[in-house]
Amino acid sequence: MKKNIALVAGGYSGEYEISIRSAGQIAQNIDREKYNVYTIVIEKSSWYYCVEGKHIEIDKNDFSLTLNGEKINFEGALIIVHGTPGENGLLQGYFDMLNIPYTTCSALVSTITFDKEVCNALVRSFDIVNVAKNTAVANNIVKSIWSAKWKNPPYKINGNSKVKLAEVMISSKACVLGNRFIINTIIIHKASKKRIPIG
Repeated sequence: MKKNIALVAGGYSGEYEISIRSAGQIAQNIDREKYNVYTIVIEKSSWYYCVEGKHIEIDKNDFSLTLNGEKINFEGALIIVHGTPGENGLLQGYFDMLNIPYTTCSALVSTITFDKEVCNALVRSFDIVNVAKNTAVANNIVKSIWSAKWKNPPYKINGNSKVKLAEVMISSKACVLGNRFIINTIIIHKASKKRIPIG
């Protein structure tokens, strides 16, 4: 007997459209001989299944769908929602309460990893990896290297004047892993928004 699977897509973030397209790709590649697949779209005002241009509301009391008088319950959910409520533990907690299996990590892990400050504080508490407490430290390191190595910076934007430190935005993440200091830095020219290579 085929299982009913919900592809949960949409969400409340700016990546709504990407989520919908991802769900479409997944729906095309799921084995229909094993599964009945329903794409459930989540929006702030409505959770629905779309059939022939008509929106059929999901019963949030048990995450069920009624089609032609038949109630459909789901035996699994593939969460394809970017941002809230798919990556921050809200959907996971909801499905946990309804005992519906889902494809992502748990509600707790999703909640922790979605909040970078909480995640960093937790990882730091294990005293295995030294997480930078402030990216300003990493930014200052980059500025020092820039000043020492590139007194006359070699990079040009649109073939014009050489780039100066005041003309760029520096975004850095740093940590110590074992005996190595790891710094991941992106330098963007403010006016043109072009990325400048480092090295």
